[in-house]
Amino acid sequence: MRILIVHSNDIKNYPPVISLLENLVHNGHKVTIICKDKTGFIKTNYGKVVRHRPLNNYTETNKYKDISLFFKNRTLIKKLFEQEAPKNEVVWTTTAETVREVGDLLLDHKHVMQLMELIEYVPQLPKAQFLKYDIKKYARKAWKVVVPEENRAYIQKVWWDLEDVPSVLPNKPYSMTIGSTPDELVPVLEEMEKEKRKIVLYQGVFLPDRNLDAFAEAIDQMQDRYCMYIMGGSTDYQKELCKRHPNIRYVPYVAAPNHLLVTQKADIGLLPYIPIKVDNSSILNALYCAPNKIYEYAAYGLPMIGSNVLGLKIPFEKFGMGLCCEKLAVPDVKKALEYIDENYESMKAACSTFYASTDLDGIVKDILEV
Repeated sequence: MRILIVHSNDIKNYPPVISLLENLVHNGHKVTIICKDKTGFIKTNYGKVVRHRPLNNYTETNKYKDISLFFKNRTLIKKLFEQEAPKNEVVWTTTAETVREVGDLLLDHKHVMQLMELIEYVPQLPKAQFLKYDIKKYARKAWKVVVPEENRAYIQKVWWDLEDVPSVLPNKPYSMTIGSTPDELVPVLEEMEKEKRKIVLYQGVFLPDRNLDAFAEAIDQMQDRYCMYIMGGSTDYQKELCKRHPNIRYVPYVAAPNHLLVTQKADIGLLPYIPIKVDNSSILNALYCAPNKIYEYAAYGLPMIGSNVLGLKIPFEKFGMGLCCEKLAVPDVKKALEYIDENYESMKAACSTFYASTDLDGIVKDILEV
């Protein structure tokens, strides 16, 4: 099948888009993709089998220039879409923002509309939350709507009055292939290799909907048995956290998939999610979280500790590879660590069962069937 993927952002910042691309290529589809690709990921990995129509990789400078560049990119994405869409049997958009940029041109094509977040609306312009774009009409007229988590599917159906429940395509990485070790990671990996204590790891963004304080304090109190590593792009919250808890080992952001070199050296993975309102994403977004991190931890047999949200509670209870803390408080975290220590091998085995339970090939095949 000839499929056009349209993604208005940089592919390297969206692991689910990389997973989709890998899936389609592996299953013999002829893929064209419109997207930004600052690092040259597509050319390096798929130069001979994927047709890439690049969007502008501009650097944000000031709000006035940003607005000008935003509209230039919107014009370009529409132009490229008009050139490529007629050559393909299916158009697959990856985010609600992408749908906004392409607009009514989508209505004349067999459209798979994928949503990365649980959203009620999309602003007409970035950061202009008071101007709402009519995103619902595209979902209602799409051939298929795709979301990453089952509860989100039913919520999105009700919110947008969809005829069918959206398909569920979990945020599982399609492959876990790691490249050569970056020089900056060598001392970190050597340090982790020598560590005698259990390594508790958080990898991800440092934002208000992630709360690591209780974990850090609990591990401070149990530092004879545990140590804590956190990895991701630096933020004020990360700096404050490390200042309050000097025993934390901070590892700066490393581009995927090389961050997995650190994942595979750890013993326990952290998944803290606090439901808060962030831009146009629903406050329910974190409650029904759908992290690709749960699959990355599971792939390397890391039992997990998460906050008490249904997106984690449901798979943890079904497969037994993790625990949710009723409260993100030190006693709850210490209790979870003790439980994992006592049941480590069975939880490690449950990680493998969970990881194998999601058949991405079968799911995408079902989505693309008439």
